[in-house]
Amino acid sequence: MLGSSAAWQTFFMEKTARSTDSVIAHILLFKCPESGDPVAAATLSSQISLEEVDAKTFPVTCQCGWTGKVLGIERIKNWMEIWDAREAGQV
Repeated sequence: MLGSSAAWQTFFMEKTARSTDSVIAHILLFKCPESGDPVAAATLSSQISLEEVDAKTFPVTCQCGWTGKVLGIERIKNWMEIWDAREAGQV
């Protein structure tokens, strides 16, 4: 049963992505190990599940000058959006 608003949102995103052949944009926020400032990364996936994103390595650069790689599972926060490349002008 879909009782929480998060469950409804996930259900809606999965249904919409399947019916429109869209993908899911995963936006992740990390903490710079040097300065503690936020650094962001994004990736596209056919999966709404975070398992694939958790295992992925992201190259990031902080405004303090630090550059490195972080694992998706090290994220502080994440967001998901349905991404239609046709609407974004990428097709």
